[in-house]
Amino acid sequence: MLLGRLDAWGLPKSSQEPPMTWMGHGPAHKSLGLMTEHHRGGAKMSEAAAVTARAEQVPRSARSMLTGHQPELDLMAAMLTALGATVRRL
Repeated sequence: MLLGRLDAWGLPKSSQEPPMTWMGHGPAHKSLGLMTEHHRGGAKMSEAAAVTARAEQVPRSARSMLTGHQPELDLMAAMLTALGATVRRL
């Protein structure tokens, strides 16, 4: 979906710049920290939706998101560690 949005907005799907440079947040480890917090928030929202939503497809989607978020959080933690940043664990 994101790639479709970038295409619709006429924005590039890749760049020669360091990751997330377009956000203007400085070094990659700072941007990765923001992305980690973003994923943590998504995981918390997914957990809540998995147990409180009434429409049957919502909990199923939420559980699927949770399954995907943890490996991404683990990968970002490893990348941050490699960059010498302090990693806060859940």
